[in-house]
Amino acid sequence: MQRLLIQFISLTSASLKMYFRNKTAVFFTMFFPLIFIGIFALISNKQSAKLNIDVIYNSKSQIESEFVNVLKNSNIFNITVSNNYNTSYTNLVNNNNEDILLNITQSNNSKINVLAMYDQLNSDSPQTGISILNSFANSFNNTVFEEINRTTIPQTVTVNTQSIQTKNLKYIDFIIPGIMGFSLMQLGLFSVAFAFTTMKKTGALKRLHATPVNLYLFIIAQSISRIIVGFLQELIIVLLALDFLGFHMYGNIFLYFLVLILGSIVFIGIGLAVAGYAKDENQAAPIANLISLPMMFFSGVFFSSSLLPSYIRNIVQFLPLTFLNNALRDIANKGATLGQIRTDLLGLLCWGVIAIVIAVRLFKWE
Repeated sequence: MQRLLIQFISLTSASLKMYFRNKTAVFFTMFFPLIFIGIFALISNKQSAKLNIDVIYNSKSQIESEFVNVLKNSNIFNITVSNNYNTSYTNLVNNNNEDILLNITQSNNSKINVLAMYDQLNSDSPQTGISILNSFANSFNNTVFEEINRTTIPQTVTVNTQSIQTKNLKYIDFIIPGIMGFSLMQLGLFSVAFAFTTMKKTGALKRLHATPVNLYLFIIAQSISRIIVGFLQELIIVLLALDFLGFHMYGNIFLYFLVLILGSIVFIGIGLAVAGYAKDENQAAPIANLISLPMMFFSGVFFSSSLLPSYIRNIVQFLPLTFLNNALRDIANKGATLGQIRTDLLGLLCWGVIAIVIAVRLFKWE
């Protein structure tokens, strides 16, 4: 047992040294994801040309509808009419692409009360939008005044404001977990698949049979080295994101990294399955791309999978990267606990078992 342990430590150490001596691999593992994050951080800092406003109005009287149409016809607001106050309020609190929530009610004397709710920590766009809303309300009141020909301008529409405490999430809070999951997929899938197919092609794996090295221990050591590299990669990303990009971590950071390690194991297993089937790099590359590209575009890396058509969403929700990204975002953005992400963890565990079973059945040493 002691001999196997010493052998395992030596193999893992050797695998890590081999990996870090490859400057290209180190660059694409450690720094390429940071370039992605930097680009999206610049994009997220740009102010949107229009403000996103959710409008709740239940009575939908003629005068309410006219006021909402005035807002819709402007080139300043993106208006979404909603019937569910609780959903809209939750979207505002969680910063789900919503700047202001308008709750429109009508009193018994036919006056319209507009309650504008906004994030008190976001002092730029919402405050400007509320000033514009007041201007629209005054203009609307003037129009009503001219139509009924009164001597005093009636306060038909009154705008009141309410600032609320939100999580102040930005696009960078969405993109960081997605890129971290994507980076783990790339590392586990391509690094493992290409490393083992190269060793098969050069005969290195075959020659290991002539040594006293335990071959399965060699595979485990290679996998552990990739987990360590992935952990270091994700640690660098998290530290830089927290310190310089304003990334928010509302959940338990230890749970966050445990999920990352589980995701790393899953994608290493998939990489081993690809390496087991492919005879060389020319076979491994298209197979790995066939697996990774759908997840890159449809598993919520750069945009929410909720934007996809339902028939696509019903399929991609079962992909391993979807489970990983959902769990990471729920922990970081919503402060989810272990019990609250159990479905995503179960999905990852199932994929891990499937990948390892396939890898064991397909793996060939030459």
